[in-house]
Amino acid sequence: DEDPDMGDFKYFEDIYISCRDENGNWSKAKNMGGKINTDNYDATAGLSPDGKQMFVYYGWKGRGDIYSSKLVNNEWTKPDKLDKVINGDATWETSATISWDGRELFFVSDRPGGYGGCDIWVCTWDEKKKKWSEPKNLGPTTIYEERGVFFHPDGETMYFASNGQETMGGLDIFYSKRDEAGNWSKPVNMGYPINSPDDDVFFVVSGNGRYGYYASFKEEGMGEKDLYRITFLG
Repeated sequence: DEDPDMGDFKYFEDIYISCRDENGNWSKAKNMGGKINTDNYDATAGLSPDGKQMFVYYGWKGRGDIYSSKLVNNEWTKPDKLDKVINGDATWETSATISWDGRELFFVSDRPGGYGGCDIWVCTWDEKKKKWSEPKNLGPTTIYEERGVFFHPDGETMYFASNGQETMGGLDIFYSKRDEAGNWSKPVNMGYPINSPDDDVFFVVSGNGRYGYYASFKEEGMGEKDLYRITFLG
């Protein structure tokens, strides 16, 4: 579990990497090592659209904070903690996603001022001051418990998991679209076969919009949550 306060008697999480070859086969998962992983809770919290910035969740820093690692000369740098406007002293930040132009950072936090337990917040990059603005809540569109936010490179579609009333059970994957005025539409449940009676979370979509990847607790799985890929038809 990604909550450091939950004692589930399982091994702590580490971050692994697998690469797909030209034939579409995935390599054996490899631990990313001590520069990225620690002896506590470590997890991927998001990846930038260009694949050169990885957001890392450390569950042993405060209640859980988001760090950033950069891909430099094919090597991932030691993660740096994101600004204090994002990581609160006594709050829990679980995932993050950045817009294609790098000007908006969306993240999930249980900080005061939200509408549910963990809400989606957004910061805007100030180019003159070279820092992130104070976070704004996305509003009552997300009033339940949110997880695994992902902002698509199209600049208008956001995917996230929620345990709202319109779920099939546990956490389900939803999406919402932002109009030209900056307003977010009512979240739409992505339905079967993506969602299941148990938890479905951390949904991301490839840049070409054809594939979706996510974690799901399905009966045919090999563990608790497993990784799945879906193909969009049309």
